[in-house]
Amino acid sequence: MSTDIDEKDYWDAVFSSEDPWNYTSEYEKQKYQHTLDTIPDISPSRVLELGCAEGHFTKMLSAIADNVTAVDISERALNRARERCAGLGNVKFEQHDISEGVYPGEFDLVVCSEILYYLRDRYAVEAFASAVKSALPLGGFLLMTHANMVSDDRTETGFDFNEIGAKFIGEIFSSEPGLEFIRELRTELYRVQLFRRTQLPTKNSTLLSERVSCAPREVIQRPVHFEHDAIKRGGCVVTAAEARHCWVSTEIPVLMYHRVANDGPDSLAPYRITPKLFEQQLAYLQRYGYNGLTVGEYFDAWMNSTRQSVPGKPIVLTFDDAYLDFYENAWPLLRKYGFKATVFVPVDYVGGHADWDREFGEPAKIMNWDQIIELHTQGVKFGSHSCCHKRLLELSEEQVFEDTKKSKEILEQKLGIEIVDYCYPFAAASEQIQQVVASVGYKSAVGGTGGDPADRQNPFYIPRIEIFGDDRMDDFIEKLPAPKPAPVLQRVNYRRLRSLRDRATYMGR
Repeated sequence: MSTDIDEKDYWDAVFSSEDPWNYTSEYEKQKYQHTLDTIPDISPSRVLELGCAEGHFTKMLSAIADNVTAVDISERALNRARERCAGLGNVKFEQHDISEGVYPGEFDLVVCSEILYYLRDRYAVEAFASAVKSALPLGGFLLMTHANMVSDDRTETGFDFNEIGAKFIGEIFSSEPGLEFIRELRTELYRVQLFRRTQLPTKNSTLLSERVSCAPREVIQRPVHFEHDAIKRGGCVVTAAEARHCWVSTEIPVLMYHRVANDGPDSLAPYRITPKLFEQQLAYLQRYGYNGLTVGEYFDAWMNSTRQSVPGKPIVLTFDDAYLDFYENAWPLLRKYGFKATVFVPVDYVGGHADWDREFGEPAKIMNWDQIIELHTQGVKFGSHSCCHKRLLELSEEQVFEDTKKSKEILEQKLGIEIVDYCYPFAAASEQIQQVVASVGYKSAVGGTGGDPADRQNPFYIPRIEIFGDDRMDDFIEKLPAPKPAPVLQRVNYRRLRSLRDRATYMGR
């Protein structure tokens, strides 16, 4: 198959690190068990496993089959699989690319899991269905497990990382003459599908060339529990691929949040959003195809470029003051819906309270260093919110310099990375203060409202859209600058690729 990058090199790169798909997780173990549960009541003597990866499921198959031939395109993955299955005399491993057909031989059970999304397009899937059917003897079985994709059905829960999903795969294989759709084990997130090789129809020759999709003979429902940022619960309106190909943004919204909590002083209610409302906002953003950026990624995509627009529907979520409720309430929801966050830390108050608010009532708790470091390892980006959390306009330039420098050094020492993002306390900064922040070594700084649209020429006062506690959902949506349709030819090309179920819509290759 012709590609811009060699398939073998691509997959060797994927397996440059061990266990890239977290095969040992409880979710994967449950999926393995569901796959085993769907195997027909036979004692397979010859099993072919396509896409064996590092051999985790191969080892399970070896316990129920006389002989297992396991193939994968990646030699790196195969080397790990050989180590894992060392000593199993009934298993052999071979390098093979399924885009070139089915591995030669005769097998009474072919197992194919989590790989057909990566074929070029729908025609490659159809060709593979025909090839695997021809490789099966009469009565032989094909067993497949693949994820549900929102690209198959936008009204249902599914992952959002490919155009080809389990439902589409089932339709293609069930329409292949000579393959009988025996059984389908369905969960909210994936399907296990069992087919049997039957005699080709002879009474009506048109059935030999026409694809007529058939429903499975048996359907079994099973529960599954798993959280992943590519899952879109309840489906979506705009997929990630459609957003990237069919929309452009002439302004990237940078949102400003403070607390995400149910309780606090009444006078600070405008700066406190409930977890329930925050989740509604995230659900809306996910459902309509927004993708989250950190402040650093925003800088690279917008401030550090000369482009007048960026593809897709990017958005930046920032959180001032590093409140403990970010750790307890906000971050679990951000992870659930797949959004990044940049949190600005008032260094002198870490592990303490927001004492600058004490006049309004009991001040909220600030995260401690252990919690900040934990979130850092999980992907949260941190920036400085000064040490003292005082209005910088009330300090001398020397005091601003010393404070911003000290906060940067402490954060870098604690997190082991360069800190390049800054947030002005109380969102106020003069031109002189902005110059001081730049001289310390920061690359960008966020402020408050103003500068609409954002001035790409001034990275040291990036304006933000403040989200208040009494904002209704209509208010929230109204605050977001509207993306614009991509150029017509770009949209037409996407529709063409989409009709082909071409992997290029998601993978860019």
